[in-house]
Amino acid sequence: MFKYINGFPSIISLLLLLSYSQSLWACDDSSVSLVSQNYDGTNYTYVIRMCLEYTGSFDPPLSEFQLTVEGGVNIVSQSPASFTHSNGTIYTGATAGNVVSYDSGCAACPSTNDANHPGNCYDITIVTDGIPTQFVGATNTNGTAWECTNRVVVIGNAQNFTCASLSTFTDPGGSGNYGANEAETYIICPDNTGDVVTVNFTSFDIDDTFSSCLDALQVYNGGEITTDNLIGSYCNATGSPGNIVSSAADGCLSFSFVSDGSGSGSGWNATVSCGAVVPVCGSVFTDGPGNYPNNANTTYNLCPDVPGGVITVTFTSFSLEDSFSGACYDDLEIFDGPTTSASSLGLYCGTNLPGPFTSTDPSGCLTFVLTSDFGTAESGWEADVTCGNCDLVAMDAGPYTECLGTAINIASGLASGTPNGTLTYAWTSTPASAVSYLSSTSSPSPTVSASAPAGTATYTLTINDDFCSVTDDVVINVLPNSDPACASPCIGNAGFVDN
Repeated sequence: MFKYINGFPSIISLLLLLSYSQSLWACDDSSVSLVSQNYDGTNYTYVIRMCLEYTGSFDPPLSEFQLTVEGGVNIVSQSPASFTHSNGTIYTGATAGNVVSYDSGCAACPSTNDANHPGNCYDITIVTDGIPTQFVGATNTNGTAWECTNRVVVIGNAQNFTCASLSTFTDPGGSGNYGANEAETYIICPDNTGDVVTVNFTSFDIDDTFSSCLDALQVYNGGEITTDNLIGSYCNATGSPGNIVSSAADGCLSFSFVSDGSGSGSGWNATVSCGAVVPVCGSVFTDGPGNYPNNANTTYNLCPDVPGGVITVTFTSFSLEDSFSGACYDDLEIFDGPTTSASSLGLYCGTNLPGPFTSTDPSGCLTFVLTSDFGTAESGWEADVTCGNCDLVAMDAGPYTECLGTAINIASGLASGTPNGTLTYAWTSTPASAVSYLSSTSSPSPTVSASAPAGTATYTLTINDDFCSVTDDVVINVLPNSDPACASPCIGNAGFVDN
């Protein structure tokens, strides 16, 4: 990664801010963003995501899209060689000077969404011999006009703060409105290792246009401004970010603010604080006292207090506004991980209790996003938060070899670990019919019946607790009595061999 030291970029870290100013209304849903960055000691590699528009009355078919690399650096390479739209149109890549382009040369350009690339998004890898000042995106409509030329990833000096240096966080306009074409990045980190940053927005007014965030404050979990760390993008259409607490390893929060050339607002005011991680395990998770606010877009990150832990959230009360048909006016979406980039576990409203939900992400975290409209607000929710460590280890039982007609006692079960809640055991087998010869399918140490036929079967024990699941595969060999080993007095029908 890259970082600014004393206001200048070094090879260790580089902080980028994303600018989404637009020149044409047809570009309202297009964007350019940073996916990842790397420095190998010689060259710099950036993965830039361009998301385009193909449909709508304002969106003419696209024949070409490009990124201009500014700052006097040389392009070493670009990839991939091409993108293929789901309608068959091929956009072929090329580099000319400081421009990376993908041109179709199409006579009948695509006017439908690209099913091959979700969200019409294309990840372009660009390798340079130095640090660019910015990447500027643009699209071409049937070879006649360039547009969306203000979709930019700007490389500039991030403003770095700690809690000791920043207690009140405001927009660039200060006590007045913010200006046009703003592009600012703020990185706020704790002073002490192990602490985390909390930013609580007390006022929020960022202009939107027909419910689109043409001005936006983007919030990132940690000190790296990449798509994987994005918590959310906020304006008046989405509502205030509310109270944001870092769950990143560095304890930081990052903010990227951009505005377009028209419209403005009073911006935001927020308080900044740092402190030790508040214990999550054993706490009650709630939207706060009273009803939740209107026009909310609030993100909650719940992570275990110790490495290796796993969060479980069990709702005890739940009430979010829905319609008579069950459609959600307000909703709570739940993600299986530390950010909204994780897999969604569903979107919930009404009064039925969702869940419970247990993280399966390596982080052990769950993320919740509350979204509400301008109308009725309900009482929200309360939920119990519990944690466990997944340290169960199953015994490595078997293999067992026995002669036909003799029962086999399987000695399996839990070898080590601290169960979280009640342990359960379940046996399956390959072939599936072999499980019918077990004395129990829910005991850790069942017996294989003496009536089991000759042959080899694999019995699988699955051990579960409230957080974990581990398995033990046990191979059972039943020899026919014609096998020479079964005629031996050392084996025979009176004993067995545990290999």
